[in-house]
Amino acid sequence: MSLLLGSVLLLSLFGCEKNEEIPEEPIDGGNTHHVDPDAPKQIGSSDIASLDICAFIANRYYGDEEHDFHFTVSEENDRKIFAEEFSGAREEADETLLRQVQEVIERNDLVSFNGVYDVTAGIAPEYQARSFLITYGSGERISFTMDNDPYALWAEELYDVFAGWLHEKGNDTLYPEEDDSLLTRFRLSYTDGEGMETEYSDIYIRDKNDEKKLVLMRSVYDKKKDKEMQEDYIEFPETYFEDLSRIIAGSDVRRNYRFSLYDHKEDNYGNHEAGYYGMGDKSTFDEEEDSEMMDLDIYLNYESGSRFNIETKKESEIKAFLPLIEELLSYHEKLFE
Repeated sequence: MSLLLGSVLLLSLFGCEKNEEIPEEPIDGGNTHHVDPDAPKQIGSSDIASLDICAFIANRYYGDEEHDFHFTVSEENDRKIFAEEFSGAREEADETLLRQVQEVIERNDLVSFNGVYDVTAGIAPEYQARSFLITYGSGERISFTMDNDPYALWAEELYDVFAGWLHEKGNDTLYPEEDDSLLTRFRLSYTDGEGMETEYSDIYIRDKNDEKKLVLMRSVYDKKKDKEMQEDYIEFPETYFEDLSRIIAGSDVRRNYRFSLYDHKEDNYGNHEAGYYGMGDKSTFDEEEDSEMMDLDIYLNYESGSRFNIETKKESEIKAFLPLIEELLSYHEKLFE
């Protein structure tokens, strides 16, 4: 037992080192496995006193693709302070944060790993062992040190809790750097629950002199009647891409798009093909059927080369997109008045 505790302490000291270079393939090595038979698999308390959690998260990052995280909550001058040690993020922790962390612990049954020490030597940095420690006000603990799973759902959920909580406080330290270049192409096609499809797109047409001319198109199509209801064009607005860039930047769409690539059910990067973009409250685990009527297609292309292609018939996703959809529709309707 003393050997195990000493090993856990050692990993607590060195298991959160930031890795700068990531080899393409893991290298197999010897494995050391211990389980503390006295470590409880049930915890009575939900009152988190402190935490110290390390993880490399493949599909979450801050700044310019920084994936290593070391989250802590510790007592300082009679206050609980949350910190992410690599980025320097710090805020006074509150009950909202600690309650959300406890919900992640319970939802992912992390207490089942309590007392586990499972470490493989010589593997790639992103897979190297990290430590996890939660201490409760009751004195109970959840503690384990294991080879890191870069795709662990619980680690993503913890990141989302911490980064989202900081964002609510006006601190975006844990979020990626956003592209501030302007849009160069845009398309929106939205079909509501009644089968009415509205599309806006910047397109080129031939003018009366047979020269290419950029215009803005609006199309309205009734899918129930299989009938084109409206199609018209206007002169391309001078500030169109600036206006749209501002509207999109005011939403979480681009960040959620990047963070929603991975399908945890199928263990691959097919989440977007399945119709999920991180906006709604469902995933592939829910086996949600495609909507017979509702449909959404958004295409964004930026000066920087960044592209976002959103295509979904999942009602949960489309409903979550509605605030942005309605803002975009309202903006375009005014242009066509």
